[in-house]
Amino acid sequence: MPYLASFVYPLGFILVVIGKSVLFTEQTSLLSLPVISGRKTIGDLLSLWGIVVFGNLVGGYLIGFFIVWIGPELGVISYEGIENLAEHVNHFSRLTIFGSSILAGWLMALLSWTITSTESASGKIMIIYMITFIIALAGLHHSIVGSIEVFAGLLISDSVSFVDYLTFQSTALVGNAVGGVVFVAILKYGAFLANNSED
Repeated sequence: MPYLASFVYPLGFILVVIGKSVLFTEQTSLLSLPVISGRKTIGDLLSLWGIVVFGNLVGGYLIGFFIVWIGPELGVISYEGIENLAEHVNHFSRLTIFGSSILAGWLMALLSWTITSTESASGKIMIIYMITFIIALAGLHHSIVGSIEVFAGLLISDSVSFVDYLTFQSTALVGNAVGGVVFVAILKYGAFLANNSED
């Protein structure tokens, strides 16, 4: 079942990215570049991140409520399935979730750079699918998708507490941001400076 879900997992990302919605994990590296280049302050970055994260989380909460309501009604997923999914995402140690989130953030930020290399919609879809398929197959933690999964579990299960949700969300969010900024933005900007110095 987890392997089958990995094939479906990228579809939401394709809709979001191709639809030009602002996904936090896709934008972490791009939004940080003005700070790294000295054109914006860290305060500006945190303010912008806050707006994007808030919008992503609120949208995720609405989806979580919708899944809990319509999923069992349509027979797409049971309450037990929702609870098992939330527990599966959240049962790791905080350190494991943090490390996993860094890798997911790195891949998502890499996605945002890579899709700029092609103009065709089919090429963009292929890139999004490949990268997010890797995230799903490896079971890496994504702060927005994970938020929906754990929040849905919180709504219907006593085994997922509000503290569980908050600790998961904060850990995954920081990990994704670190992955996006450190492993892509700084390295990409460093390569940009190196190329310019050679010129």
